[in-house]
Amino acid sequence: MDRSHEGHLHQSAEERSTRAGRRLRVLFVCAMNRERSPTAERLYRKDSRLEVRSGGVRTDAKHRVSEKDLRWADVVFVMEREHKVWLSTRF
Repeated sequence: MDRSHEGHLHQSAEERSTRAGRRLRVLFVCAMNRERSPTAERLYRKDSRLEVRSGGVRTDAKHRVSEKDLRWADVVFVMEREHKVWLSTRF
């Protein structure tokens, strides 16, 4: 079996982004996109290794997470398990 490409399967998102010559794209998700996810976005905004965005899962969120957001992100951090379930169900 040829294992020459095996390492590529086990690389982290950060390693793939670095190899691609761009910053790791991180999406923070909470319910309303008013407190928790925007706070995380602000905290990591100045990290030169990252590009960050935030969104919410509820209909009346300040910015509701879209398919476009998920396609953009290399990593998605949710604030609660129910947010992950919502994303998995919807997308």
